[in-house]
Amino acid sequence: MVTELTACYPRIVSELPGCPTPLVAQVLLDVIREFCTESQCWQEEVDAINIQEDVDEYDLDVSGAEIIMPVRVTLNDGDLDPELDYVMSERTVLKLVATPDADDIAALEVRVALRPCLVPTPATTICTRLFSDWHEAWEAGTKARLMAQPDKAWTNIAQSNYWAKIYWTRIGQARVDVNRGGTPLQVQIKARYPFAV
Repeated sequence: MVTELTACYPRIVSELPGCPTPLVAQVLLDVIREFCTESQCWQEEVDAINIQEDVDEYDLDVSGAEIIMPVRVTLNDGDLDPELDYVMSERTVLKLVATPDADDIAALEVRVALRPCLVPTPATTICTRLFSDWHEAWEAGTKARLMAQPDKAWTNIAQSNYWAKIYWTRIGQARVDVNRGGTPLQVQIKARYPFAV
């Protein structure tokens, strides 16, 4: 499921008198892209790629988003090292350092960090799960950037600093969530003891 980015507008424009909606849309998308890049909170598995003999480059196909970088690459259930086993010759092309031979035929599995597209067509929607988790951070970042613009009707440096602090704090929280495997901080899992009284 996806959510329209316009769902953020009411909470942004209410504090930015006179700010044009196209500018809000542009800055909001820039903020979301930065948030996803800094936190790597949006990750997806690419469809498994069948390794072919004597072929060392493979396209990573993700529709509706832009790949930031691979976060995990496995071959035959073993993790590949980005410094030893593969390089990214382009943002969407993974090049194996060693050209596979007949004995290496297997499935390459890749997990990538993503961000919304800017070109050729700017994104207007985003995954609903991400929206639900992080829209307040994106709104804070957008307000911070717009309020920092000099000599505008909506310029407010004190408020810009306030919203920027919230935004960067939420990026830190998103990084922690990613490192915990997507488990929010407030969730705690306790062991169940089958013979507990």
